[in-house]
Amino acid sequence: MTKSMGETKMISKEEQEYRVALGMSLKKYREMNGLSLRDVTIATKINRGSLYNYENGTRRPTEERIEQLAELYRTNPSLIHQGAADRLEFGFASSINSVLEVFFDLDGAHIIVRSKITKKEERFRLPENIIVDIKKTFNI
Repeated sequence: MTKSMGETKMISKEEQEYRVALGMSLKKYREMNGLSLRDVTIATKINRGSLYNYENGTRRPTEERIEQLAELYRTNPSLIHQGAADRLEFGFASSINSVLEVFFDLDGAHIIVRSKITKKEERFRLPENIIVDIKKTFNI
């Protein structure tokens, strides 16, 4: 949820993930230019708290703000957006659950972990005490 002028509104998971990815992209460009949040605040007059929230994905900057930051970072706004899109496509902005699939093998003693990005798959043997705990917890 996010607050906007006294009201609470829900945002989708996709929007939240995009905000995080966009923030990571903005931070990357700021750091590539050797700038601190304070430096950006002084140069742009954007509140330091707003910059922090943009970079952490808790607020989404307007296009005007992105253009202003892109100019300071000596890049194109489309490259900032592309950086965010790339992070989403390759799973760098998401939780581990959006990058990996985990499921039990038929024997119940192994888990299979598969990358949603590369499709690489590995089997891992579970220790016997973990298997017993899982079966007991879920009455299997």
